[in-house]
Amino acid sequence: MFVGRNQQRVVTDRRRRHRYRTVEQLESRDLLAIGEGTPLTLNEVIDTAGLAGGLSASIDWGDGTVTPGSVSTGGGGSLVGRVDYSYDTANFFDSQLKKDLFQLAVDTILSRFGDDLAAISPNEGNTWIADFSHPATGLPEEITDMHVAANEIVIFAGGRELGTTLGVGGPGGFQVSCSNAIFCNTVATRGEIGASSQIGDPPPTDFGPWGGSISFDITADFYYSQSTGDLGSQQSDFLSVAMHEVAHLLGFGTAPSWSTYVTAGVYNGPASRLAYGNQSVPLSSGGSHWANGTTSGGQATALDPSLTSGTRTLLTPLDYAGLDDVGWNLLQPIATVNGSHVYGDDGIYEIEISLLGSTSGLASRTLEETVTNVAPTLTAASDQVVGFGQPFTIADIGVFTDPGFGANETFTYTIDWGDGSTPGAGTADVDMPGTSNSVTRGSYDGAHTYTTGGVYDVTLTIADDDGGSDSVQLHLSVGAGFSVEIDADQIAENDGEAATTVTITRHVIDISQALFVDLSFDESELKLPEAIEIPAGQASVVVNIDAVDDDLLDGTQGVVLTAKAEGFMEASDTILVVDHETLTLVVDAATVLESAGSAAAFATVTRNNTNIDSALEVTISIDDDTEAASGTSVVIPLGEQSVMFPIDAIEDGIDDGPQLVTIVVAANGYEPSSATLFVADAWSWTNSALRWDVNADQRVSPIDVLQIINDLNRMGSRELPTPGSADTPPYLDVNNDGFISPLDALQVINYINNGGVEAEGESSVLPYLACVPSAIDSPTHASAFDRTAIRGQTLPTDHRDSKREIIFGADQLVDAFGDDFVADLGSAFYRRA
Repeated sequence: MFVGRNQQRVVTDRRRRHRYRTVEQLESRDLLAIGEGTPLTLNEVIDTAGLAGGLSASIDWGDGTVTPGSVSTGGGGSLVGRVDYSYDTANFFDSQLKKDLFQLAVDTILSRFGDDLAAISPNEGNTWIADFSHPATGLPEEITDMHVAANEIVIFAGGRELGTTLGVGGPGGFQVSCSNAIFCNTVATRGEIGASSQIGDPPPTDFGPWGGSISFDITADFYYSQSTGDLGSQQSDFLSVAMHEVAHLLGFGTAPSWSTYVTAGVYNGPASRLAYGNQSVPLSSGGSHWANGTTSGGQATALDPSLTSGTRTLLTPLDYAGLDDVGWNLLQPIATVNGSHVYGDDGIYEIEISLLGSTSGLASRTLEETVTNVAPTLTAASDQVVGFGQPFTIADIGVFTDPGFGANETFTYTIDWGDGSTPGAGTADVDMPGTSNSVTRGSYDGAHTYTTGGVYDVTLTIADDDGGSDSVQLHLSVGAGFSVEIDADQIAENDGEAATTVTITRHVIDISQALFVDLSFDESELKLPEAIEIPAGQASVVVNIDAVDDDLLDGTQGVVLTAKAEGFMEASDTILVVDHETLTLVVDAATVLESAGSAAAFATVTRNNTNIDSALEVTISIDDDTEAASGTSVVIPLGEQSVMFPIDAIEDGIDDGPQLVTIVVAANGYEPSSATLFVADAWSWTNSALRWDVNADQRVSPIDVLQIINDLNRMGSRELPTPGSADTPPYLDVNNDGFISPLDALQVINYINNGGVEAEGESSVLPYLACVPSAIDSPTHASAFDRTAIRGQTLPTDHRDSKREIIFGADQLVDAFGDDFVADLGSAFYRRA
């Protein structure tokens, strides 16, 4: 019988959490040492006494890694609890959850026992009646000739009102009539020796019931769950009550063999005394429970008379010891926790194994594992031939593996070149960090220069950060060789001739003879002789390298230049040749009117490369979108060098004169290009950008003067009509007075003679224009009016010439032109003054 104790014990912890019963930690022990990178396999047997429900394990390996462990149980006893709900007329077990929890309570306890119970098989001449308390009424109930299988215990379960009692349970009785004494004994003892309690028998020490009945209070507020996460402080845990009553059905406090060890209010069963510190265990007043407050290993026992609300109390080792004294063959409950782990570094690690019961209980075990360092394994590069005096590098001269792994794993190397020089040393590269499934892999390079020939034994060593190391050797044969050193790391393909130089040096003792050296390289990127001569007495020679513009859009190319000669180790160096491709932009008009609107002008963008087997997207930008506009991009089609696109003039409603806009085109891998365009409010005879630039070629030169003089010679001074788009350039009205006269030519002459500065001193030179003062040969007086002769004069073409000369003096004007022209020009001067 189990009663609630709401008022008899203060509940000290009402938090909703799992409540595990901690089993005393098992002893620590040491494992055999293993090497890093070697799998460690654990197979640990742990006592599961005090654990209930399904078992799960976790293993903390002590290196920051926690993994689940697989759990295998040693197998419980063969006892089976057959629960019969046919007498549950109050329908207490109205859900599968209740039935599952009750079956869990039965199975958890029966699995701890190794008894073999004989089957009860009635037949003619051998009959029996099972007596038990009806679980729904409490009245006596009988079943005649019930068959009970071997190792089976029958439990009739149900519910009824029990007042303050949470549950009652106990073994059933029997009546037997037999023609065979064995059958009678089987009904009474199930074949358990020492279970007989007939008059004249010694005190019983065993118990073998057919089963019994258990009832639960139908008015109690039970908590139904395997976990205790939501157990309310005023609820009674059903699983605790069920296991308590199953223990009573199995004879705890009820079997004749229990009474054998009851003396004066204490219990002296040998197993119980041992579990209780070799002392008698105090009993409750009725003698069928431990006394209230009895503990086992610091935990409250399950088989005292009452249960504190809001707690789960399952069977403790003392409770099982009491059942052991009743006569049940208590098995040592064990589980084996299996796990495997690989340590990445040496050290001493503390391993914590935790075994958890899903219903209740936690057991743990601590192990100590020593992991030893394992040295890396080194492999040398193959034997090679190198040139003496020639710097060389052997990539991956040493390649190593190491079973250790981890973010902080480091390796150092040394290279003894065998020639007495200072050994090379450094930190090796970890090419592929290791894991628990793969080794760490690394390598290092070696660079050296031998000053004399011979065969050298090179010793390589690799060491880990824990002192482990490995050494190997390779052989290097040293003979005559070259060194090739290109002066620049990179050049552009448009750098042209002598873009850089290469120094080719022969490394040999005797340089008294000339040496012819063959050079190999990519001729589509570089130009230099395919063979050179290192003269007698010279160790080296410097050769110019020309860049080759291949007109191909091929990106940056790495070009290897190799030097070869018979009897010498070849050598090479690498240079990068940067691609240089350009776009060209041409606009078909110098000036457009705002009123021209859409497609006021057309621009053509051209790519210079010859491999045009793919389309090219070109972006377009205009610096003043209040004057002109175009699309943001255009595509040069596959197979085409260029494409045309329109430029729209924008009517801004402002009388702001001609405005210069710049159009820029760009594409990935190309140098951008630009062009300019004037957007004017109306056509004008005056160049608004630079009024002295008559022919609009964006520079001021004597040819601008000649343009005006030629027009005056043809048509004389006059008022100019309103211009149209076809009239300009030339911009003949330099002073913007509406006329063409010698004064316009004179203004250009003065501007040139002043070095590109207005007579008043204000500079008007734009950044992209060039004023080109230079001499012009005048025709003789005899041909002064030979317009062909004047127009055919050869003008200077070197616009970079900074020499300043007055191109027209008075005598030149007199010699070149008639008196009338000079008079007109003089009048112009007079009027200007």
